[in-house]
Amino acid sequence: MAYTLHIVPHTHWDREWYQPFQRFRLRLVHLMDGLLALLAQEPTDLAFTLDGQVILLEDYLAVRPEQEEEIRTQVKAGRLLIGPWYVLPDEFLVGPEALLRNLERGARLARAFGGGMPVGYIPDPFGHIGQMPQILRGFGLRWAALRRGLDDEPAELWWEAPDGSRVLLSYLRDGYDNAARLPTEPRAFVRRLAELRDSLAPHARSSHLLLLNGTDHQEPQPELPLLIAAVQEEIPDRVLLSTLPRYFQEMEEALGDAGLAELPVVRGELRSPKRHHLLPGVLSTRIWIKQRNHALETLLTRWAEPFAAWAELLDPGGPQPVILTGNIPLPRLRHPAPLLNEAWRLLLQNHPHDSICGCSVDQVHREMVPRFDQAEQIAEEITRQSLLTVAGQIEMGDDGQRMPIVVFNPLGGPRTDAVTVAIPLVGHSRHFRVMDAQGQAVPYQVGSAVEPHPLLDMQAERQELIGAMAFVQKGRIMGLPIREVQVRREGEQATITIALLEEGLPDLEAVERGLAQVRALLADESVVQYQVIGYLAPVQEITFVARDLPGYGYATYFLVPSEEGTDEESPGLRHPPEGEEGRAIENELLRVEVEPEDGTLTVVDKRTGQVYAGLHRFVDGGDRGDSYTFCPPQEDTVVDRPAEPPEVRVLEVGPARWTLEVRQRYLLPDALE
Repeated sequence: MAYTLHIVPHTHWDREWYQPFQRFRLRLVHLMDGLLALLAQEPTDLAFTLDGQVILLEDYLAVRPEQEEEIRTQVKAGRLLIGPWYVLPDEFLVGPEALLRNLERGARLARAFGGGMPVGYIPDPFGHIGQMPQILRGFGLRWAALRRGLDDEPAELWWEAPDGSRVLLSYLRDGYDNAARLPTEPRAFVRRLAELRDSLAPHARSSHLLLLNGTDHQEPQPELPLLIAAVQEEIPDRVLLSTLPRYFQEMEEALGDAGLAELPVVRGELRSPKRHHLLPGVLSTRIWIKQRNHALETLLTRWAEPFAAWAELLDPGGPQPVILTGNIPLPRLRHPAPLLNEAWRLLLQNHPHDSICGCSVDQVHREMVPRFDQAEQIAEEITRQSLLTVAGQIEMGDDGQRMPIVVFNPLGGPRTDAVTVAIPLVGHSRHFRVMDAQGQAVPYQVGSAVEPHPLLDMQAERQELIGAMAFVQKGRIMGLPIREVQVRREGEQATITIALLEEGLPDLEAVERGLAQVRALLADESVVQYQVIGYLAPVQEITFVARDLPGYGYATYFLVPSEEGTDEESPGLRHPPEGEEGRAIENELLRVEVEPEDGTLTVVDKRTGQVYAGLHRFVDGGDRGDSYTFCPPQEDTVVDRPAEPPEVRVLEVGPARWTLEVRQRYLLPDALE
């Protein structure tokens, strides 16, 4: 059989790996400069695939912005193939929404240059999730190509997701670099093509074979067009410079409907390491990266975005307030979607498999931290603004005597959980009860406190004070909620003391009472000097259990003053079991005790009587492998006990939460021998 050999020039681009990003970008600029010059020469069949990820264009154009139009020209001409991804991610260490945002951003950026490659190209991730065909079809991609996760399947097959979605899959059995660095001497070139054909042909269902001319950070081979033309007569097969879309199109035509229907089907996750390593050790390498990423994805998808949408619906218009200082919290920024997209962009840049897998040089992972930090700063601030906006639309019946607390549940179902809230201690007694919306008392416990923080102490004359009052808008001054206003007169001088919050809701009745007193002073010409004192109110943390919060909903609780001297600050307070104080805690379901010698935990299920001993044991063993693979030493010293008895203490005891702290000291080998 005569075959068609599709030689596809490409590069596989690890944006950061064994060198940090900026060093690899220097290589990228060199590659792109040469590639664009090559493509601009006399027209040939040469086209180049830019690894399926559009971020390479962002990185290049940040250095060579004048090349944007030339890139657009080559993309529209089909000679530079970009996308569909923004970055090539690890599929198991990022959330499903992150994969969608990745493809969505890649598609949007590719459209700006003329369109993305219609192939779900995922050559190097360490295995593949079962839903990937469904995700690709959702973006209009019906072809996919990958290297890892299969064993002896043929080169062409169907990949099916649990919902029945299918993509036509090209299995890169011999890797994404099987035709890398092809020899330039004609006879050697012919021999190499024959070797590649003979390796793939037994596993192909069609007469079309895929030869990927590229590897990690490889630049294009400019001699390929002339080399192919020179040897075509000596080769029994059809050899052409091609692209992935052209390969799929011709392969489909060659198979026809009957041939396509007979292709085997693989379903679900692709996790076989038979032909290509999956490197599963990276699932736990530098675990802090995985934890930080998960926390940020949760912050964006469960808090920042949904509550920003609700805030925009509830408060769509009106002028933005004027901010006169950077020292106060910012009111809600309208139309925050671009900022949320920026947070996603920063987070996605940490999702390439060499980044999030934690298998790169140390500098790479140090440079991931500021991306995480910046994404978190955006998401946290937009969440804060949005929650305050939503809470401000809730009818809470604040009568000045009770303070409302709004607790939100970002999950899809009901939730019961401990809530810690900072309570400003102004306008309220320091003795209070927590009540739910039905008027039932809710047990709580007291935590740490923050003392008052002075903000302002100034002397003002009458006209200055009149001008300053204009800054009081809707119970806020310069954006800060006013919780209390106290006015005191001594002869010709009056003192106005204002208690402010960093965030939260103002006490509108207290503000109006205070302003009325100030207006009365201003009308009294015998008062000639005013002292204005502003401070952040003292804060007390309390913790209580919010029960059965509705999914995607909220519940309102209230602080209600109680008589001084009553023991209402900690109703239901418990004490450690007698004789074991300091090393055991329990509730109605479980009892947890720390073993005094080795610090392990014994947990008793009080419903069944089942005892679970020896839990929470720390074990340290040696590892002479690398960031990809664990390899135990030939002779290991395993440390599974602390060097001395642990220090144990109960940090919190109360109706909402008990917290037990165990401090242990271990002696570990300093290094491998």
